[in-house]
Amino acid sequence: MGSASPITQHFATPWVETPCLYSAALSKTAGCNIYLKLENHQPSGSFKSRGIGNLMVRAAAKASELSGGRTSVHFYCSSGGNAGLACATAARGLDSPATIVVPTATSPYMVSKLREICNDVRVHGANWAAADQHLREDVMTKAIPGSVTPVYVPPFDHPDIWDGAASLVEEVSRQLPLGVHPDAFVCSVGGGGLMCGLMQGMEEVYGKVAAHAIKVLAVETAGAESLAASVAAGELVTLPGITSIATSLGCIRVAEQTYRWYRQRPKAVVPVVVSDAAATNAIVRFLDDTRLLVEPACGAALAPLYTRASSDVDMLLLRQRLGADMSDVAWAEYNVVMVVCGGSNISLDILAGFRERFGV
Repeated sequence: MGSASPITQHFATPWVETPCLYSAALSKTAGCNIYLKLENHQPSGSFKSRGIGNLMVRAAAKASELSGGRTSVHFYCSSGGNAGLACATAARGLDSPATIVVPTATSPYMVSKLREICNDVRVHGANWAAADQHLREDVMTKAIPGSVTPVYVPPFDHPDIWDGAASLVEEVSRQLPLGVHPDAFVCSVGGGGLMCGLMQGMEEVYGKVAAHAIKVLAVETAGAESLAASVAAGELVTLPGITSIATSLGCIRVAEQTYRWYRQRPKAVVPVVVSDAAATNAIVRFLDDTRLLVEPACGAALAPLYTRASSDVDMLLLRQRLGADMSDVAWAEYNVVMVVCGGSNISLDILAGFRERFGV
């Protein structure tokens, strides 16, 4: 993401630079070099602070510029949870009101966290698409015109969001040890805002030619696999519904740009689908290994590190999808950046329920 323009420099930046740490324990487990980009350290608890925050700062700056500083903004966000938290957190930093609409599938725990920092949180619709439609076609149409500019904040499908997510790659390029180059990124995919940012950021930081050699393992949970379904169908498709516990990945259709990136670089983007049980197991294992608690949407990205490729193959899913043809020596030198996207839809009580449900 480029440097801030004079018009945006006086607005607070609602995201922070997060650590990218080498993990000796996880590297031993994987057999390659594992670096953790800790987006769970963002102010809102997830990577969403980057993209959502970038969009909101730019929107506030634009409104101020066009009005000569005489107007304020009101942000309107539809979300499965984490984008709403990012919006509410950024809105508070920008001293602006926000309205958040989440679907009924959003857990009461997440709704309560949203209401702790936002005065206007509404629950509507069976999934994010329904919540988003209600926000745009009902809630926002009733906004009172005047000195307040309404700003729509989508959770993943906007160039400003991708620009914000792309900043993650620039940070990684500075934080990795001298001479270390990422061979792959691993990320969860819901609507695909993070993946779009990674793809864009890799081209901006490493150049288009070099970026083509970097793989992106795009992980979804079964029951929320809208990207994998589109890849299998050979066209952008819409899922009939979301059945996964990873409700933060609950997007029945990925952004067009997400699927476009796959079509442009089919050898680089590697879609992977894991079970809810595998995501839960990854949460537990990752908590034991790092003392960090993340939600199932993040557990999806971590699952290839802890899940066997199949019951009769003694190989982790991570290696099967990224380095199955490599020798052990070559794989040991492979550098994988795992985006620990975080998420706030988790507690010890919620995790205990998942563990009992899946026998983990």
